[in-house]
Amino acid sequence: MVRRTMPLGRRLKAARGKILLGMFWTAAASACAVWLFVGSTAGGIGNAVAVTHTHLIRAPESGRIASLEVAPFQRVEAGAVLAKIEVPGLTQQIAAAEADLRVLEAQLGAEEADRGRKFSRDLEAARAAWLSARVNLEQDRSALVSAEQELGRASAPGVLVAAGEVTRLDLGRAAAAASVKAREAEVDALNLNYEDARARAGGLEGELLKSAVESATVKLESLRMVADANVLRAYASGVVSAPVGARARDGRTEVIDEIFPSPGQWVQAGVPVLMVVEPSSQDAVVFVDLARARALAPGAPVSVRGAGGSRYDATVRSVGAAVEPVPLRQLHDQTVQEWGVPVTLQVLDRVFTPGESLVVEF
Repeated sequence: MVRRTMPLGRRLKAARGKILLGMFWTAAASACAVWLFVGSTAGGIGNAVAVTHTHLIRAPESGRIASLEVAPFQRVEAGAVLAKIEVPGLTQQIAAAEADLRVLEAQLGAEEADRGRKFSRDLEAARAAWLSARVNLEQDRSALVSAEQELGRASAPGVLVAAGEVTRLDLGRAAAAASVKAREAEVDALNLNYEDARARAGGLEGELLKSAVESATVKLESLRMVADANVLRAYASGVVSAPVGARARDGRTEVIDEIFPSPGQWVQAGVPVLMVVEPSSQDAVVFVDLARARALAPGAPVSVRGAGGSRYDATVRSVGAAVEPVPLRQLHDQTVQEWGVPVTLQVLDRVFTPGESLVVEF
């Protein structure tokens, strides 16, 4: 059998449809690749959520909740009393310190009545100034400890705080440290002034008893400061709720509410007792791919679209340092694990409700 071969030209003509179809799909695939590359680097859309600014109110000391001054979801102003913690034995210590001080003051009064007042008015003024400075020094030291604790908690890994909050806390800690240093110098100077006044007054009679009274006074004031520190107050205006905990689920983070505290409940030092949520926010967070995150920088302009479709100008406040899992509330398909770099935005002319869904256009 003789096999006939079709000429090349006729074969190309017969396969012309297939060739054109292949060229079309090749061109389409190339265009899609270019579009995806440009879209991932030059522009795009991301889903964001208005940041929830929360303030955890922690127990300074371990103890029981003596009283609860607020109800769940109650609106409060900054500085409002939320609860009072009763530290075991603190009330008895304060009562004992007050009794000791009264006894010492009575003894001092009797002694001065017997021998007459030998100290001049200048000496009494110097003593009062020195004692007041010592009390102020203890208050400043307590404020420094609180500032360092707040800074440590805000800087802990995994803690979400408002942008600039760590910087503000660090400045507060530095200011408290400078105040303590200045107060120590003031106490030393007033002590020298007091010693000089005593020398000029012509004697040290009764000074041991006076020193005992001063020590008892400082002790009592220190105990009262501890009691005052266990009066929990709101750091900012907002809505009171139970503290929020977090637990891992399938590699993601699920936010859950804990039980609202009640009087008589035992709390541990440093553990959140209540939470104050600010009622509005101008910050939002969006999770983007690594390539887009590298192209963004603080101050870069973006556009934000609210639920009603209105557009608002915004700027990039900060860009995360690493890829993180996207929270469940921002996932489109909760069966698919999604990751991204968190980018915090500041909306310039709009205030949102915390948790409100937004659309970001880069």
